[in-house]
Amino acid sequence: MFNIRIRVPSTYDGSDGSPPNPKRRKVAPTEPEEQTNESSFPFSRLPGEIRNLIYKYALTATDGEIYIRRGPGEGTLDRTKPVRVSPGSRKKNFTDIALHLLQANKEIHGESTPLLYSRNTFHFDIVGDLSSFLGRHALHVRDLTRIVIDNSLNAHHGVTTRQHAEMAFSMLIFAENLEHLGITIDLHAKSHLQTVSAAANFHRMARNWLLAVGARKRDKLAALDILAFKSDTSWPRFHDQAAREAQLLVVFEDALNRLLRV
Repeated sequence: MFNIRIRVPSTYDGSDGSPPNPKRRKVAPTEPEEQTNESSFPFSRLPGEIRNLIYKYALTATDGEIYIRRGPGEGTLDRTKPVRVSPGSRKKNFTDIALHLLQANKEIHGESTPLLYSRNTFHFDIVGDLSSFLGRHALHVRDLTRIVIDNSLNAHHGVTTRQHAEMAFSMLIFAENLEHLGITIDLHAKSHLQTVSAAANFHRMARNWLLAVGARKRDKLAALDILAFKSDTSWPRFHDQAAREAQLLVVFEDALNRLLRV
């Protein structure tokens, strides 16, 4: 009598009716190959110089001008709309600024945000808009390089205006990279004495900032290199009014110069 032993392969599934092999080895299912996302661009691997070029292109307005209006968001950048447009210029908007780039991820936000603030000139309708904006964007005050207040700073001498101005200039102390601060002064129908008084009022409102800039640069008159005064042109002009206001503007600057030397 013959004893016949049959060796059953480990992959044998018993489909022919024979009993299964208790020692059969289970075969693990094969995992699908990992698929790479070909649409993802390794932006973070680009050299820093190239990334900065992209940030500058994406976050610099076509003419470098951004107009801020205080609205429901109290001066937030993502709610800004044009408020004043100089004659002959086009309306300003954010269609040419890729603000969504700031929301890509934390790394890109940290790298690109300083360029948004440093590459553009920020225009504010009134000083209250400026103080509100600086309060909401305090972390980036140091990145600002150019600011313009389009409406006259001394048109209304109310308590609220003075408080906003003092707050704004106090926060501008931290704008260590500020290169240009445009201020509009109302000199319409002002006398020589009234112009000197207006310079004294401005000195009181901006005193903290004026002293901080002077101390930082070791020059009492250093703030004058940043300040750019212009007369308010919203009033009707007579034939000799513009020339007279130009003279008064010189008086204003001379008076401020003397106050800074004290």
